[in-house]
Formats: sequence, structure tokens, C-alpha cells
Amino acid sequence: VVRLLMASAFVPRPVAPTSSAVEAPRIHIATLPSRRRTHVSAEDMREITEAFDLFDPAGAGFIGYLDVRDCVRALGFHVTSHKLRAFLAEYDRELSGRISRESFAEMMADMYAERSTDEVVEQAFALFDETGVGSVAVRDLRRLCRELGEPLPDEDLQCMIDEYDSEGQGCISMADFRRMMEEIALH
Repeated sequence: VVRLLMASAFVPRPVAPTSSAVEAPRIHIATLPSRRRTHVSAEDMREITEAFDLFDPAGAGFIGYLDVRDCVRALGFHVTSHKLRAFLAEYDRELSGRISRESFAEMMADMYAERSTDEVVEQAFALFDETGVGSVAVRDLRRLCRELGEPLPDEDLQCMIDEYDSEGQGCISMADFRRMMEEIALH
């Protein structure tokens, strides 16, 4: 049960291409002229739209380069200036020094698609390891289960840890967590 709870809460699932496109407010991904035609979840598209709107309070439909950098960072991406310039060169089609809502959505969809599995697993591990000690203990799982509205007895949580604790220390290390996530993804 806990494994399924964790898998559904923290493992990104690819969105299968469908005949209808994923919609979010004011953006329809199928209308984006991407060469890659990247598919993102509705939740990711909502986050992209909300982030853009924070940096476009007037609703003009465009944000400047500095706002693009801050917006990308607000979405949890740590990109170098060089990579950001390359993205902007590709997506600022009018060469105006700013980027449209649609181009930003397309750029972010491509960035979401390029996000590595290792990066996603590390971010998921950080959600569990809130104290930053490099391991996940029963207290961490208890807190997350409570936040998700699925409180479980400590005995069940300890059984889950014991199943993946390769070092016998009563906690899950990053390596254990990575192995656990790979097993979950295979099933």
C-alpha cells in the first residue's frame, strides 16, 4: 500500500499521446508549432501557465528575458545562462527580446521532457528527506503519509523501510531510494 502511495505521489508518469491535446487555461498544446510536439501533463501545463501569469501581471501575453529566467527558476529548473540563451534564441521567433505565452509554454514543455530521470528521483528523495540528512526514516514517511491524508501505523512504515534498507541502518539511503523507484517503475 505504501509503495503504491509513494509511486502515485512521487513518480512522474509519461502522458500517453492521445488524439486530443492536453489543455490548460489559455494554452492548447496542439496549437504550438513545436517540431518535437512534446506532451506534458495537465498539471504541468497549469503550473507553466500560472508561472507565466505571475510574471505577466498586465496580461500582455509576453514577458522579457529576465522574467523568463526567473519564471524558469520558479518552475524548479536550474539552467545555465548559456542554455537559457539557446532556448530563448530558438523560441523568441520575433527577435523582440521577449517571449510569448505560447512560446514559453512550448519551451517549458520541451524542458520538462528533457528533465532527466535522475533529477526527478533526487527531487522526490528531497521531498522525503525534509531534514536533508541523506536518508529517509519512519518519521519522514509518517509526515508524508499524514500530509497525503493516508496515516499508516509505524509498523507498516518500518516494514517498508526494512524491505529496501540495504545497509541495515533502519533508514533508506539515496541508493536504496533509487533502487526502490526503479522497481516501482518496472511494475
